[in-house]
Amino acid sequence: MAKILPLKKLPNILMNVADLTRIKQDVAMDDYYILSLSIAPEWQNHGLGTALIQDSEIEAQELGCRSICLDVSYSNTRARALFERLGYRVAASRTSDRFHAVTQAGGLHRMEKRFAE
Repeated sequence: MAKILPLKKLPNILMNVADLTRIKQDVAMDDYYILSLSIAPEWQNHGLGTALIQDSEIEAQELGCRSICLDVSYSNTRARALFERLGYRVAASRTSDRFHAVTQAGGLHRMEKRFAE
């Protein structure tokens, strides 16, 4: 299972860079949010992303969360396709001139998967 590092342990410089490139979208208290997921290119297409997402879904359900969500950039169509195959849907889409200027990614889709109640 993936380890979660508390935000207070991240160096301030990483927090500042992350702040520049994120578009703020609220996360409900009973949602499980995946801040980041990345697979090294040489390990892509081996099922690792799917396994990590499914592991996170199990943890979210064990914690009593009603849904799991993450943000994916407009330009990351391969990741969006993976999340859609796993049952995630676009819940919101946002962009800003600042975000686009820094990332050249267009904007962010909030992808969400609700759990059965």
